[in-house]
Amino acid sequence: MKTAVGLWMVFALPLACMACSANSKSGGYGGGTPGGGGTGGEPQDAAVIVPDSSTGGSGGTAWNVDSGPQDAEPLGDGEACSATSQAAEPYPLDMYVMMDQSGSMSDPAGLLPTSPTKWKAVAAAFNSFMQNTTSTGLSMGIQYFPLPVVPWSQFAACASSDPQCPNNGVCLTTASSTICTGACTTSADCGPGQECVVSTSGYCNNDSCDYAVYETPEVEIAALPGVAPAISASLAQHGPMTNTPSAPALHGAIEHARQWATAHADHTTIVVFATDGMPSVCPADGTEAQLVNLTKQSAQGGLNGTPPVKTFVIGVVTPGDMFSTNNLNAIAQSGGTGQAFILNPNQDLTTQFSQALEAIRGATMNCEFKIPDTGTALDYGKVNVTYTAANTQKYPVYYVASEAACNPTDGGWYYDVDPSAGTPTKILLCPQSCAFIQSYGGSISIELGCKTQTGPK
Repeated sequence: MKTAVGLWMVFALPLACMACSANSKSGGYGGGTPGGGGTGGEPQDAAVIVPDSSTGGSGGTAWNVDSGPQDAEPLGDGEACSATSQAAEPYPLDMYVMMDQSGSMSDPAGLLPTSPTKWKAVAAAFNSFMQNTTSTGLSMGIQYFPLPVVPWSQFAACASSDPQCPNNGVCLTTASSTICTGACTTSADCGPGQECVVSTSGYCNNDSCDYAVYETPEVEIAALPGVAPAISASLAQHGPMTNTPSAPALHGAIEHARQWATAHADHTTIVVFATDGMPSVCPADGTEAQLVNLTKQSAQGGLNGTPPVKTFVIGVVTPGDMFSTNNLNAIAQSGGTGQAFILNPNQDLTTQFSQALEAIRGATMNCEFKIPDTGTALDYGKVNVTYTAANTQKYPVYYVASEAACNPTDGGWYYDVDPSAGTPTKILLCPQSCAFIQSYGGSISIELGCKTQTGPK
């Protein structure tokens, strides 16, 4: 399996028995900084080993090898223990993509007026990604926003040169057509589910604010490459429309992803939220800051729910627009993914978007693993994770209670569910450890039978 940075990861190790005792220790590994070492500024009494640049990277993180007394939790009661080593099996990845089809997606994706639109560039990126990515273990589904409250086909057409509409209607020009919609001063003047956009000549907005509308995918999540023709056909039937109801669209995507994750517990399910701008409606009278906060709340709700669903954000942002960049990063952070993938529309947008999807795939699939099925009840207090570097040296990855407890330098691993509160289904690497393994390559194995190592005190 190829990582996002182009290094090959090997997740197959032979079944083996490992001897360990209360008085032996090899150092942990994690994110770190080039040439750095240890945690918390503690003095280092260990040798420093930098992974060989010829076998997995250049420069590197300090690796602490300590032959002194065990300062982590003892692995046994003073006696040797034995552990079986199994390959760490990554979870299949399921992406539910919520794709922006607001009017601004009709803008040129480049500096020239003749450049293809953002929409065409992104649609081409989807097709390129589906054709060129290693599809084993990857599934995808898609829905779009905004979606109409009333089908657009039911609206009478008008011409901007002759904007006559019945019943004092407003001739509204969208990115794809010019139609008659209702005039209004408040949302009470509009039909059920519609909002009054007072700031722009008082018209009834037909973009749905009902998150349940976005909860149902147009193309259901299914395995690639089999689902690729359906997604391609779906993209061809869509195009830029009106406003940007980000909060309900993301909320609906997360609800569907959560339902899917519950029914497919042996997969990792994520939301990919792709947009080219800030939310503009739902509610129509909301300030931009309020609308961004509502979108962040949707992302946070996904992360804090059961099961948790992470939101990856892909933003197509004009260079120098730090306001949009910062807000999209904030949405990604609320969704548990650190920062957004910010793409420059003045460069090769198709390639950038496809690379972002590939990076999301690599970041997720390489850092979440199945708990080995031994056929018997598992003692969660006797599980350890080992990293094997590209030069074949092995290092323990220390257990932490949760992502919030990850060591800022050395990372670690944790269960998706605290064993004291429920039954775990996944082993997850801390972001620091995940970033390291993607940079340097190597492999992860899971050892069963020795007391879980919790790191130096």
